[in-house]
Amino acid sequence: MLNCMSPILQLHRQLSNGLDVVRRSSEGCLRLSSLTTKTNLRWACASAAVSAVLIFAASGQSGGTRPQNLSAASLKTADPTPRPTAKPTPAPTAAPTPAPTPAPTPEPPPPPPPIAPEPEPVAASGPAPLPGTGPNYYVDDVNGNDGNGGTSESAAWRSLDRASDFTIPPGARLLFRRGGAWAGTLKIEESGAGGLPVVIGSYGSGPLPVIQGANDCIALFGSGIIVAQMQMQDCWSGVRIPAGASSNRVQDSVLAGNVAGVLVSEGASDNAIIGNTFQNNNKMSVNTPGGYDDSGAFGVLLNGDRNEVAYNQISGSDAFSYDYGRDGAAVEIYKGQGNSIHHNTAVDNHAFSELGDPRTQDNTFAYNLVQSSLPDSTFLVTRGGQDGHGPVVNTRLFNNTVVMTGPGSQGFVCHGGCNGGVLTMRNNVIQAVQKAGYADGAFDEDYDFYAGGITQFPLGPHSAVGNPMFNDPSGGDFHLAGGSPAIDSGIDMGYGADLEGRSVPRDGNGDGFAVADRGAFER
Repeated sequence: MLNCMSPILQLHRQLSNGLDVVRRSSEGCLRLSSLTTKTNLRWACASAAVSAVLIFAASGQSGGTRPQNLSAASLKTADPTPRPTAKPTPAPTAAPTPAPTPAPTPEPPPPPPPIAPEPEPVAASGPAPLPGTGPNYYVDDVNGNDGNGGTSESAAWRSLDRASDFTIPPGARLLFRRGGAWAGTLKIEESGAGGLPVVIGSYGSGPLPVIQGANDCIALFGSGIIVAQMQMQDCWSGVRIPAGASSNRVQDSVLAGNVAGVLVSEGASDNAIIGNTFQNNNKMSVNTPGGYDDSGAFGVLLNGDRNEVAYNQISGSDAFSYDYGRDGAAVEIYKGQGNSIHHNTAVDNHAFSELGDPRTQDNTFAYNLVQSSLPDSTFLVTRGGQDGHGPVVNTRLFNNTVVMTGPGSQGFVCHGGCNGGVLTMRNNVIQAVQKAGYADGAFDEDYDFYAGGITQFPLGPHSAVGNPMFNDPSGGDFHLAGGSPAIDSGIDMGYGADLEGRSVPRDGNGDGFAVADRGAFER
């Protein structure tokens, strides 16, 4: 998560359960002031590290039309491909200009030798057809030769360097052999055109091809590029979309063991991250004692605008931090505007999302299932103008189902002057142990349902606290059981399908009227 918030969260957890939001002691204000000073130092340190790496590396609201059978249990048991040997700590270099935080480490370590990945589960029907029209170009890490023409499996290229140097025409597909592994960076500088994308994908049978062990596994400098059916692991960013790149798509891929599974840089826009599996992206780019400058463990890091993150399974974005104890986020937003994060399933991430920087605004989270059994986890953190990295304007939470069972878990945190211009919530079902939610001011909240810990904020007239009546919460089934007060008690938020593709609204209680349910599942 935006690591400057970890001390703030600790302060919230130290408050008495009976604390009234409006009554705070002068001692608490002094502590918050002290923490703000420390967080400013951390952000300044992290900002200095970002631009050096970026210089080195440079050498929507949806109706939910993609139903999937999403299983929280499968995420908890999934393992990424074994990783290469540990990388040494890189030597820092001076940063000439400020840059967004967090950002890649200043210099990547030497790439380790490739390791053959374990098989990634593949549907019995085989992989879906790749987009693009061809021609196809092939890369084989075992039988390929960079002196070949690359135009057939028997005449495949061998290296990432050769594949990166090739000028890919619109519609063409650059395909990597399944079961193969490459260490280094694949750079794509071409763009699609005329409705024809540039496609990066796989061929053959077996586990996904792996690119690993560099600053960026794949860097997309062009626009109109699709990355599909690939595995990116043990890099700073599994896929980086730098400034100026737009309308790219990462789909049906595995991203594991990175600092950030996908990084969308400031100045990149209108990209889609759809239907991927993010596993244990749990590395910290900075993790040193003192300084409040630790950062990392992101599934998706959004510094850009109008990006869509949907139908993904995200787990294990959680890592040790010297400064904050634990840190990480499934989807982190810093300076990003107009992003839509919807219809995702997230399990055991330190936070689902945290947002920061005054430029950040108009981001929407809808129909996500967020589950965590970690001791301390939070669904979402945002902030008002009294925070040094706010205000974050117009964060919207619609129809999310959140179940957190750790003793220190919290539903949402809105601090630093929370108000109706900062946060809007409708139709959510949120259950957490320590606090179902915390806000230090009245905000735009109604038609939500809360369970578990205290609700440390003023509830809207149609919001309620009680038992949401899930089908089988101990078994990971968070559909609403018959008789649940969350059935047919929400309002229309403009979405046409729930997390699993069922139409919204439906008549869930049999009274003859179709009304939207609260939460991510429509009965």
